[in-house]
Amino acid sequence: MSVLARLAEIVLKLTAFKRNFSSAERLHALIAKDRRHGPVTPSASMRRTLVVTERTIAGCQAWDIAPRGPSTARALYFHGGSYVLDLIKYHWQLVERLVHESGATITVPRYPLAPEAAHHEVLAFAEAAYDEVRPDVVLGDSAGAGLTLALAQALRDAQKAQPRLLILLSPWLDVTMTDPKLAELDLLDPMLGIPGSVEAGRLYARHTDPRDPRISPLFGNLHGLPRMLVLTGTHDILHADALQLRARCQEEGITLDWLEGADMIHDWPLVVALPEARAAIRTMAARIVPRVDPR
Repeated sequence: MSVLARLAEIVLKLTAFKRNFSSAERLHALIAKDRRHGPVTPSASMRRTLVVTERTIAGCQAWDIAPRGPSTARALYFHGGSYVLDLIKYHWQLVERLVHESGATITVPRYPLAPEAAHHEVLAFAEAAYDEVRPDVVLGDSAGAGLTLALAQALRDAQKAQPRLLILLSPWLDVTMTDPKLAELDLLDPMLGIPGSVEAGRLYARHTDPRDPRISPLFGNLHGLPRMLVLTGTHDILHADALQLRARCQEEGITLDWLEGADMIHDWPLVVALPEARAAIRTMAARIVPRVDPR
């Protein structure tokens, strides 16, 4: 673990970000603050070095982020935020580095959020976005990774063409938050908490059983899905979900590539200043465009 990564963890502890997820009430306060601020949009620096095109997909705001030169592939990215929070600068920093490293065009939709939208509306939007973009790769972080896996299952069930690859960063795959490993991981995680996450999952599920695979895709069938790359940190409560997914894939003979960050926090590949994050982004870029030199 690098010095910078250790410092990032210390800063999170000092700012007490985890308190936002310490209760349902605090989570609702965080959602209200998020709605007042709105989404972060592509930065001026990104617009100077990349081609940024805003458009509408299925009634929602979206951006295509492309290299200045020829594009090597197309990817669709679903951001994290516990299904209740909008785009932030760290999502854009990840996308910017990935486009530079891979040469791919990445489409970033501002998908509907709970509690204003329920899971079925979000998943329907994800499928509509996929149908329009026709990406080679679908990726997401945290809740966006859960949406990515649920989308792949929906595409398979509808007998639609699948993407070549799924990339799941710190995936949230079980909103019930009942894994017995969570108590131990909660003591290590400086960012997410169980009570707030349970409430976010409840808002997303609305009146549906949170174990429904459309909401918690870990409970769904994994057969017939594309190859997956999973990135997870051991100081993240969602590491429990990643471990369960790996065990399921091993039991069922499904190909899964695994990148584990020892002592790394939730969503660590998004903190692009970290050497561990830069290495992870190079790994992702090499999977998005296989001919890219992964050095």
